[in-house]
Amino acid sequence: MRSQLRQLQILLAAAMTMLTAGTNLYSQTEASQTSEVKNSFFKGSKSLQFRITDNFNLASFQGGTLSLKRHKSDKKALRFGLSLSGSVGDQNESSTNQTLKIESDQNGQFIAMNAHYLTYPSPDRAVNLFWGFGPTVSYSRSSVTMRGTDSNGFDSLRKTKNTSWSAGTSGVVGVEWFASRRIGVLAEYASSLNYASSSQKDTTEIRTASGVNVNSVETKRNTKGLGFSAESVRFGLSVYF
Repeated sequence: MRSQLRQLQILLAAAMTMLTAGTNLYSQTEASQTSEVKNSFFKGSKSLQFRITDNFNLASFQGGTLSLKRHKSDKKALRFGLSLSGSVGDQNESSTNQTLKIESDQNGQFIAMNAHYLTYPSPDRAVNLFWGFGPTVSYSRSSVTMRGTDSNGFDSLRKTKNTSWSAGTSGVVGVEWFASRRIGVLAEYASSLNYASSSQKDTTEIRTASGVNVNSVETKRNTKGLGFSAESVRFGLSVYF
């Protein structure tokens, strides 16, 4: 009986030892994993951000030309987006019986800028929640000039000019996960409230071959208004340096 009691005591002691060892091992592993969670959320760090589009192609995340983020601290960052575009072209057309000839010139420019002041409340986590707000502005203009000559010798000239601008504020909320210290994968929602204004001016002139003005018409259109828009979730990639 004493030998059986002794064996039971040995088994209980062994079980307690194994349990204690397992608990210590789990704690050490958890602490090791926690210490291995690293990111680039520190003052002065910068990153270029790219949007992941269909078929996993990369595009600019917050601006069509450039998307750059700079951390002011581990919890605060400033993200800047810039979009630029422009075009110049000309076109010549004529009908099959050569009774009408048309020449056209067109050009256009577009610029948009936005910025977000981002907050990361828990920068030491593997998956980081963030949100931010900031201004957004845009401006565009375009012009098209068309010249035509018909079989009767009448010349027509039409000019169309478009100008538009918008200003407002936008907000974002999302998460970012670090695959490595320098590579972050993010997903976010964005919405904006903007006041927009646009104007269009059409001028049409018809002249005879000798230059006499037969008809002249000018039309103007102006639109203004406040609009709210919300984007679907967008996925991106951050490369820190």
